[in-house]
Amino acid sequence: MVVEYSDENKMNSSNIAKVFAPNLLRAEHMDTAMFLEETPQAARLLEALIDNYDFFLMVRSCAAADATLTLLPIGPCWRCSV
Repeated sequence: MVVEYSDENKMNSSNIAKVFAPNLLRAEHMDTAMFLEETPQAARLLEALIDNYDFFLMVRSCAAADATLTLLPIGPCWRCSV
């Protein structure tokens, strides 16, 4: 994940949220004043989602996985039966 390398790339969860929030979380018809007012709130929400992605996406460590974290459905890991 990009955030894991934030020391090198300067893209911590706050910075990533500021970049993506205006495009992901906005009303279809929004004037400039509303955009400027709503964007910081959208960025905080997206930052919380990024910081807690393992909870929302049900990500869990798996010893047998090729990657450090693997997206898995609820239930036992199909790779290591944990």
